Amino acid sequence: MPRLIVGQTLINFDEGSAVITVPTYIRSVADRAFFENGSVEIMKLPPGLTDIGDEAFRFCFRMREIEMPSRVRTFGRGVFRDCHALESLTLPEGVKTVDREMLAGCHSLRVLRLPSTVKTVEKDALVDLESVEVLSAAPELYAEFPEELLPVAWITYMEEHAGNGEDEETERTACEDLASLTEEIIRRRRIGAMKYLLRRNLLEGEDLAPWIERAAAEGSSDIAAMLLEEQEERRRQGSLAEEEFDWDPFA
Repeated sequence: MPRLIVGQTLINFDEGSAVITVPTYIRSVADRAFFENGSVEIMKLPPGLTDIGDEAFRFCFRMREIEMPSRVRTFGRGVFRDCHALESLTLPEGVKTVDREMLAGCHSLRVLRLPSTVKTVEKDALVDLESVEVLSAAPELYAEFPEELLPVAWITYMEEHAGNGEDEETERTACEDLASLTEEIIRRRRIGAMKYLLRRNLLEGEDLAPWIERAAAEGSSDIAAMLLEEQEERRRQGSLAEEEFDWDPFA
């Protein structure tokens, strides 16, 4: 039985197609509706969809792309667990909870964006996401993130707010371990986050020389050049002593 639909609820959809387009009249996807579908690579959900059940897409291990409707408000437990090929996911505004194990084991996920409406991230919702490069979420959620995702979350925040006004409370939290975070920014070559640090003078003058050296050693030439330019600007403004500029990491 490859397809079972009751009313406006999709109960089972086990067709072996690389691209699946769910019918437009569907409003909810039942628990495990696509469980262990090993064929789908692109999932197209209908614009009127509002609810997705537990483990609905679990073990869709080839699914790399999913078109997420803006009206979805409820995701069950483990919805995308073990979707090893999934690369990007943006949850729609209105979602309040990231349920347990929702994205656990999505090893290829590089971009995750949580809307401002999310208030709770349940236990184990975001574990084993070693490939994440962009994690957009409100800072008040960071306490619920696995420790390994915190640098990515802070770096993403800095990139998103590099041109905004100061937020002293958020900056104070981010700077609790500024040295480690700066190392991550350099290692990941995240220019926008470095601009955030420099624009807000979060790196003190005497710290610039070792950071330039670190950037040069990591091959982050753009960041090293940015730091050198900042150093020269501070020199012109007289904010640093002359003897601090005798060292050139590219000599």
